[in-house]
Amino acid sequence: MSLASASEQSAVLAGAVRDDAGGPLPGVAVELTLASGEVRAAATDAGGAYRFEGLPEGEARLVFWLVHFAGTRRTVTIPPAGAVRVDAVLQLSLSADVTVTAKSTFVNLADVEDPTRSLVGIAQSASQGAITARQLEARPMMRTGEVLETVPGVVISQHSGEGKANQYYLRGFNLDHGTDFATTVAGMPVNLPTHGHGHGYSDVNFLVPELVSGVQFSKGPYFADQGDFATAGAATITYANSLAAPLVRVTGGGQGFGRAVVAGSRAAGGGTMLAAFEVQGNDGPWVRPDRFRKVNGVVRFSRGDALNGIAATGMGYRGTWNSTDQVPERAVDTGLIGRFGTLDPSDGGDSYRYSGSVEWQRTRQNASTKLTAFGIGYDLNLFSNFTYFLDDPVNGDQFDQADHRFVTGARLSHRRLGRLLGRPAQNTVGLQVRHDDIANVGLYRTASRTRLDTVRQDAVRDDSRYERVRR
Repeated sequence: MSLASASEQSAVLAGAVRDDAGGPLPGVAVELTLASGEVRAAATDAGGAYRFEGLPEGEARLVFWLVHFAGTRRTVTIPPAGAVRVDAVLQLSLSADVTVTAKSTFVNLADVEDPTRSLVGIAQSASQGAITARQLEARPMMRTGEVLETVPGVVISQHSGEGKANQYYLRGFNLDHGTDFATTVAGMPVNLPTHGHGHGYSDVNFLVPELVSGVQFSKGPYFADQGDFATAGAATITYANSLAAPLVRVTGGGQGFGRAVVAGSRAAGGGTMLAAFEVQGNDGPWVRPDRFRKVNGVVRFSRGDALNGIAATGMGYRGTWNSTDQVPERAVDTGLIGRFGTLDPSDGGDSYRYSGSVEWQRTRQNASTKLTAFGIGYDLNLFSNFTYFLDDPVNGDQFDQADHRFVTGARLSHRRLGRLLGRPAQNTVGLQVRHDDIANVGLYRTASRTRLDTVRQDAVRDDSRYERVRR
């Protein structure tokens, strides 16, 4: 029966529900509370449509809710007879545990027709929010870590060469190299426990900014699912499954800076294959050039959409660099070295990170299950010299901090919409496991990057497991 014919007999309420990118949302729970207090329920079909028939006249309230999305309410006046249409747009929740499929998943308030209806899902609170791909593309970036500077209150700095992990600051607190700031990329954790340069070391040099579809952030120790590195905050960086068009960027500048990135996606095997390759070099203003050289690659295959699908991602990164660290002021004052000089030109380091991960998600009306599994091979050698010839006047005081490990882990979460004290509530339960097989975490005395003796050398097996329940 058509909407028009039904409207001649009794009042009909119908409409469609879509996400902020314009796609239909099936399985949305639609709850209609009539003026009499009677409650009726429906769910959207595969095209996102819903329908109520035989409705009495009067004021009514509509509530739309779907797992992973911020619910919305509408007030509607139902006539004695006829048809009323109410459409709705649901914003992806800031805490949604989904595989982002495209760069348009998070929409900026400035890009929507009615911002007053889109506040939830972009700026949920001062401690939680999302950075859109469009915002990232509008910002010039000198280094990869500046992706995280889009998070309000986060400041990124660098020392000991461009290949070393950034120094993070949030709300005035020094988070070192990531000890108190949990970061994930494409479902994989970045922080490394029991690291050779410090617990929680978080190196994001393997990140390709052009592939980032959004950054979900939170601040403060309020979210149990983010683990023990999220004391000050956390950021979840998601990669897109596809690009609107192939991308080729070649940039260059002073002080030996150059970067080239090629990326694209195409249909393959019933899904989408995305690939990106990046090379970068930078010397900096130093007397001893940094000679930072980076090679980076990503391959990602995905099928499905943001709510039901699977994605497999392979990444490979290798970086080498020299570093000009802090120098004695008297050495500059006496003319021994210039302001950009160094007393140990062999400082620097090399690192690699190779990883593979699988993300699987299944959503059914009021429930969603997601499983992520990953494996990471990682290595770092960091050569530093802070006191030069104080302890060893012959060979110098250089030392090597080494870390070599293989990380495996998985994360399983299940979300379900229900009711708590008569109000819609979303409950989450889950389990995370992780094993760091650290074949070597060591400290060595060196001269010109050649090991002289061992200060400390250990092999560590670090297991972490915790369950999470959030209401």
